[in-house]
Amino acid sequence: MQRRFDTALERLMREAGTMPPFSSVTLLLAVSGGADSMCLANLALHSTTGIRIAIAHCNFHLRGEESDGDEALVRGWAAKNGVEIHTADFDTLSFASSKGISIEMAARELRYGWFSQLCRENGYVAVAVAHNANDNAETLLLNLVRGTGMNGLTGISTVSLSPFESEGFRAPVLRPLLGFTRKQIEGYAFTHKIDYHNDSTNAQSAYRRNSIRNEVFPLLEKPLMKLMLMVPFVDNKLLGKIKERLTETFGGNLHQLIIGGAALNKDVENFLRRIQFPYTVGYGMTECAPLICYAHWYENREKSCGKVVDGLQLNIDSPNPKETAGELSVKGDNVMLGYFKNDEATNSALTPDGWL
Repeated sequence: MQRRFDTALERLMREAGTMPPFSSVTLLLAVSGGADSMCLANLALHSTTGIRIAIAHCNFHLRGEESDGDEALVRGWAAKNGVEIHTADFDTLSFASSKGISIEMAARELRYGWFSQLCRENGYVAVAVAHNANDNAETLLLNLVRGTGMNGLTGISTVSLSPFESEGFRAPVLRPLLGFTRKQIEGYAFTHKIDYHNDSTNAQSAYRRNSIRNEVFPLLEKPLMKLMLMVPFVDNKLLGKIKERLTETFGGNLHQLIIGGAALNKDVENFLRRIQFPYTVGYGMTECAPLICYAHWYENREKSCGKVVDGLQLNIDSPNPKETAGELSVKGDNVMLGYFKNDEATNSALTPDGWL
C-alpha cells in the first residue's frame, strides 16, 4: 500500500503544479483522528517521495468529550513523530446558525477556509485530505439520489482547489487515498497498529450520506444481492430502473447527452456504459464554431472524445501522438479567420497558413 500511495502522491503533486524533488516543500495533512486520516498521516510520514508534512486538526466541538479525545490523539501522534501541528477550535453550531446553513456545510466551510489560510500563511504547497474510494462511491450515489445530473456524476476529484478561500487564495486539495477502499485502509491500520478513533455519529443514519453508507452499501454487499446482480434478467431490471431514474433527472425525454471538455471519471463512464445511458463526449472550442471532435452516442468509444468532424484537419504536436500528449492544432473551413479588429491576437493564434 505504501508504494501505491507514493505513486499516487507524486502524480497528484505534479498535477497540482509541484515538480520533484519534493524534499524542499511541505504538504499540509488534514487529520481528524479517524482511520482514514491517521493512515494518511502514517503513509505520508514514511513516503519515499521525501516530502515534508505538517498536520491540521479541527475541533468542531460537536461531540463533547469525543471531539476533545480526537484532538488529543492527533496531538499525541504529531508529538511522537516530530511533526508540526496546527489546531483550531470552531463554534460550529453558532456559525451554522448565523449563516443559515446546515451543520455539515458549516463545518466544511470552516475547515476548508482554514486550510487555505494555513497554506497561504505558511507556504504549504497543498492540503491532503483522506477521502477514499468508498467516499467517492457514496458521493456518486448520493448525487444520483439528489438528482444533480452529470455534474454530480463526476464524483470526487483527486486534485481540486479548496471551495473556500483565505484573502483570495484557494489551497490546492489532494486526495491520495481515493484509490483505496475503506477495508484496505482499515486493514493497513490493523497491520501497522495505527491508533484511531471511530466517530460515533457515523453509525447514525440521520444524514443521507450515512444512510447510504450504513444501509445501501451493506445491502449491495450481501451475498444474495451480489447473486441477483449476476443473474442477467434481474441485473438488467435493476440497471434499467437506475437508467430510468437518471433519465428523469434530465427531464425524462432525453435523446442524447453530449458532454464537452474534460474526460469522464473512469468509474462514471463504466457505470454509464453498464446502464446503456445515451451519452457521448465531444471536444471543441469557440474558434472552431465550435466542434473539433464528436461521435453519436452509439458510435462513441470508451475514453474517446469522438472523431474529427468533416472538413477539419487535426495535428497533435508530439513525437508519439498515440501514446504521448501534445499540443493540438486544427485547420479547416470551420476555423475562424481571426479576432475582430485585433491583428495582434489573430497573429498569435493562427499560423500564416491557417493552423489554429
